[in-house]
Amino acid sequence: MSDVVGGPDKDAILSLMSCTVSLLDADGNVIMEAPDTMPTLGYETLVSLNARQLIHPEDLPIYEVMEETVLAAPGAEFDCQLRMLHSEGHYEVIECSARNLLDDPRVGAILVTTRNVSRRHAHDRLLADANAALEAIAAGKPLYEVAGLVRSLLVHQDSDNEGLPDDAGDLFAALEGDETPGGAQARWILTLAMSSHRVTAELRERATVDALTGLVNRVGFTEAIRDHLVNADGPAAVLLFDLDRFKQVNDAYGHSIGDAVLVSVADALRRTVRAGDVAARFGGDEFAVLCRELEGDDAEVAARRVGQRLAVALASTPGPVGTGLRAVASIGVSVDRANGLTWADPDSWIADADQAMYEAKRLGRGRVIVADHETRRRAGHRSRVETGLRDALDTGGLEVWFQPIVELPSRDVVGHEALLRWRSADGEVHTPGEFLQIAEDSGLMAAISLRTLGVSFEEAVRWAPLADGSLPSVSVNLSVTQLLADDLLDIVESDLDRSGLDPNRVTVELTEHVLGADEHLVARRLSDLRRLGISLALDDFGTGWSSLRLVRTMPFDLIKIDRTFTADVDQSPEGAEFAGRIVALARSMGRKVVAEGIEREAQLEVMSAMGCHYGQGWLFGAPVPPERFARPRPGLGLEA
Repeated sequence: MSDVVGGPDKDAILSLMSCTVSLLDADGNVIMEAPDTMPTLGYETLVSLNARQLIHPEDLPIYEVMEETVLAAPGAEFDCQLRMLHSEGHYEVIECSARNLLDDPRVGAILVTTRNVSRRHAHDRLLADANAALEAIAAGKPLYEVAGLVRSLLVHQDSDNEGLPDDAGDLFAALEGDETPGGAQARWILTLAMSSHRVTAELRERATVDALTGLVNRVGFTEAIRDHLVNADGPAAVLLFDLDRFKQVNDAYGHSIGDAVLVSVADALRRTVRAGDVAARFGGDEFAVLCRELEGDDAEVAARRVGQRLAVALASTPGPVGTGLRAVASIGVSVDRANGLTWADPDSWIADADQAMYEAKRLGRGRVIVADHETRRRAGHRSRVETGLRDALDTGGLEVWFQPIVELPSRDVVGHEALLRWRSADGEVHTPGEFLQIAEDSGLMAAISLRTLGVSFEEAVRWAPLADGSLPSVSVNLSVTQLLADDLLDIVESDLDRSGLDPNRVTVELTEHVLGADEHLVARRLSDLRRLGISLALDDFGTGWSSLRLVRTMPFDLIKIDRTFTADVDQSPEGAEFAGRIVALARSMGRKVVAEGIEREAQLEVMSAMGCHYGQGWLFGAPVPPERFARPRPGLGLEA
């Protein structure tokens, strides 16, 4: 760096940095820190301290993931947030960025930059506490409960506030002259709570208006529908939509940009709907419109035209400056042709539009679908599937089949993946593609994952040794919901103990969706599984929207290349080149690579030549129920 920034200029730059720059050895001891950088934690110097001495005990798992990741390879990097001990004896929230420069002769250490973000966290906590108190007021909670929430707000801002009185009036008096952000917010909330004649109007608005967009919320929208059903004088329609892939916007740009997108959508709705129509935000990225008095002879055609006009307006609305984002919506439409007599209540009308929106998403998103006999038939099908899955959980109708995973190029079986099958009451066997999304939508995935885990472990201990005498591994899939469950480790350890299965034979497979969840919690869960001896695989790589940084830093052992990228590698030069780049990317991150969907010898040859370590597909064996795993076959493992 000295070749680029000379003497005094370097010192000047460092003195302007709002962070601490330190050098750590491989054991986490601070051996040097840059001069004139702002002390993050109030210590005159951090030299001679060990990082573990400063980290909050509950955050040590995150630090261990950072340590493991950074030490894994020269140049490896990791970013996270940790609570660290301030020189005054309390913990502060610190942003950390670490980079492995141990092999760099100019540095020979781990470069760590830390920044204190406690004020930002305190501000976020203030907003959350204030919102909780306001929601209590809106719900008509007693004044002493509101005062208790306000007191908690103040204590969260400053522990010295523990001595404040509990009574609302005494608390308000004690806050006289307190101009801190927490004190000002608390006085305002207490004023609101104690001024009942003004609160009534404000509560009414809060109950029916969305705070972010200013649109009517679900409560207000339901009231508008109820009014239409009583006083309708013509055909009308409910349009329901949410923004396609909005979660990825929040993940990629942050929630402030996501909120800006929602506000722009609300503005587009105001410009598009007619006077007398009602536009609403239900929450998240879900919006609705009540179109009164549809024009024209055909109510469905008129309603579809409104939906298409709305879709165009949304797509034409510029997103936040510099993002290039445009809103794309899947819109479901439900029509009332009988002047308020079609629907018995608002919820059934909204549900019909919701079913049409579900169908729009199923058909590829970005569509306008008017509810009809077919959408209602499909909704009935989803309801029957959900009921069937619930029954199957009780009756054993959910089965676990197994498909071999082979080593390349030898084709020796090294393990088997557990694949879920649902045998419905009529005896038909259904693959996950037919029911898994419905299970996810209906909240059944946690229970299904538990069932699959236990059965897989119990079956794996019965498998015979492979030709070389080793025992095959078993790969099990976990949903995001199950991974993040508080009792995950207890369940896994219990199933391992009950079955007697060696955890070193277990691989947990997770799709890229897991990388869109809470980064710190995911890192902690993955590290917990690794500590048990379980291997980790990232499944269906390339089909999601995950950050490559997270793919690189999370402790996955294997990456499974989705079948969509292997399907034509033997038939299309472009397909082969693309798959080769994905394989090379996975290998460059130090991961073993599994090629999925191998069905032809030519595919096998191409993927093997690319450097894939393992293969899986019908060429090596179809998924089969446990009873088909009868005896070992030399060179191929268990018979399938």
